[in-house]
Amino acid sequence: MGAGMHRIAVGLAAPAERPMVSAQIADRLAVIRHGRGHFYAPPQSSSEIARLVKDFVACAGLELEDFGPSGTRPDGLQRPVHEDVLRTLEAERIRAQIRRDLGAELQDAGRISLDAAAPRGGALLGYGWSTVEDWGVWTDGGEARVHVPAPPGSSWTMTLEGRAFSDSELARVRYCAGTGPVLETTLPTGVPGTVVVASDGRATTIRLLLPDAVAPETIGISADPRVLGFGLQHIDIELVDTPS
Repeated sequence: MGAGMHRIAVGLAAPAERPMVSAQIADRLAVIRHGRGHFYAPPQSSSEIARLVKDFVACAGLELEDFGPSGTRPDGLQRPVHEDVLRTLEAERIRAQIRRDLGAELQDAGRISLDAAAPRGGALLGYGWSTVEDWGVWTDGGEARVHVPAPPGSSWTMTLEGRAFSDSELARVRYCAGTGPVLETTLPTGVPGTVVVASDGRATTIRLLLPDAVAPETIGISADPRVLGFGLQHIDIELVDTPS
């Protein structure tokens, strides 16, 4: 819903108004206020507000211009935007800036290698990822997305290194570049493996689809309720070709 609202509203706004549009929609989705109707009642802890705002940013595909320059604190149309929303949007602005910097680095060097647990690697994580840990980060749910900081129209290969999780010895990992065809690989559970995704010259994101994802709580391994499918540790991106 938020992604659709943003797609319409940002098309009607002047460039300087884009940060206000993003902040207003994020506040509208995440913050319960008197007289404001919701299709659901989002949890109101700081961490849950931040999570919903991050998911909105990922689903809507917000770019650096949607956040404004550093220090931008957009006001709402009727009331100030909630502080938790503003803090999360500033963190997402920093991540968007890192992605843009990585794009310039990739274009210059032709290849970059990133740890998923480091801020530069974490900046590529889109929708569907859990909290980053010391070793890397788990997907949380049946789908996750990764940003690809490659120049528009370029061809690239991204290698995702990590380990799969399921309730059997093997786990299926389906993947695609943008809206391209969905391919599938099978990885042994709990041991290092790789997923290699090649672009079609148009994609700027990768989708991982994890039909065997399961919560450790469900299969009696631990009390962890997250639905885990793939634990990402390392990202390699190689630029194959750029538009002339």
